[in-house]
Amino acid sequence: MKISVKNEMRLFFSKTLTYSRQIIEFCGNHPFATGLFALLGLIGLLISIVGYEKDRAESKSTTIQITHMEDKIDTIQSHIAGNKDDLEIAGRWNPEIATGLAKNKIRESSEAYASRKKTCDADTGGYEVGCDTVIREVGTYNLAYHDKESIVLVYGISQGECHVCGVTVSIFEFEKKPEGWDLVLQDIDVIHTGTWGLLLPNSVNVYPIGNNIFGIFIDNGYGSQGAAMFFKSIYVKIADEYKEVLDICTRYSYNNFIEENGELVESTDLVETTLDVIPSNTGFHDLKLTVKGEMLDENLEGSVLLAYNGMQYMPKDVDPSSVEELLYYCR
Repeated sequence: MKISVKNEMRLFFSKTLTYSRQIIEFCGNHPFATGLFALLGLIGLLISIVGYEKDRAESKSTTIQITHMEDKIDTIQSHIAGNKDDLEIAGRWNPEIATGLAKNKIRESSEAYASRKKTCDADTGGYEVGCDTVIREVGTYNLAYHDKESIVLVYGISQGECHVCGVTVSIFEFEKKPEGWDLVLQDIDVIHTGTWGLLLPNSVNVYPIGNNIFGIFIDNGYGSQGAAMFFKSIYVKIADEYKEVLDICTRYSYNNFIEENGELVESTDLVETTLDVIPSNTGFHDLKLTVKGEMLDENLEGSVLLAYNGMQYMPKDVDPSSVEELLYYCR
C-alpha cells in the first residue's frame, strides 16, 4: 500500500512535535536538566556581552585610526596646496614681488634704515652731500640643497660716506613649495661690514656650507704704503645669530723696489688664496684653503683643509702654525 508524500510529511511533523513535547516535559520534570540549560544560557549571554565589548573596542579603535588618517590626509592636502593663500609668491618665482616684499620689511623693521633716514632728513647740504636712504640689493643667490631649493636675497643699508662708515646687511630666504615660494627667513640688520658705505655685489657670495645651512661670504680689504690686503669673512646663522666663523687673508700685493744691475726697479709681490667648499653628508662642510704666489723672491704654495669646530673654522689635522706660516705675509 503506497503512502502519499503529503501523508508522509504529516507523519514526520507529528512525530517531531511528539518527541519535542516529550523532551520538554522530561526537562521540566528533572531539575538537573533545567539547571544545565539555564547555565548554558548564562554562558551564551556572557559570550555575547564579551563579543559586544570587543566589537565596540575594535570599532572605537577603527574610528580613531580613520580620524588620524583623515587628519594626515588634510595635512598632506594642505602641504600639496602649499597653503596658497599664505604663500608670499604664488606660482613661479617673481623677483619684483620678492624685492618689493624685502624692501617693505626693511623699511618697517630696520633700525639702520630708520637711523639713516633720520640723518638724511635732517641734512642741510653739509657733510652728507647726496645723502639718500636707498636700500641697495647686493645680490640674489640660488641655492640647491639635497632636499630643497631656495633663493637668498641680500640687501645693504649704507651708514654714511666716510672711511669707517659701513653697511648694515639684511637677509631673506624664500623656499620652493609645490604651489609657489614661501618666505622662511627674514633677518634684518644682522651683519655690519664694509667701508665708505659700500658693499659691492661682486664682494658678496652665498653658498651652501652644510646640510640646509648657507654661509655669507664677504670680501673686504684695505691698502697702506704700497701694500694691499684683502680678507674673506664667512658668516653663518647659529643659535639665531649670525656669527663670523672664518676671517682669512685671500690676497696680498706689495709694490717695492729692488736693485738690478745697479738700478732700482719696481717689483710687485703677489700672493693669492682660494677657498673651496668640500661637500659632506653631515654637519658643516669642510673648506680647502689653497695659497699660491711669490713673496720676496720666495715661492709660496700649499693647501690645507679647514673644519668647523663648533665655534669657527680651524685647520684640520695639522698644526695651526703651518697655516700661519703660509699666510705670514698678511700679518
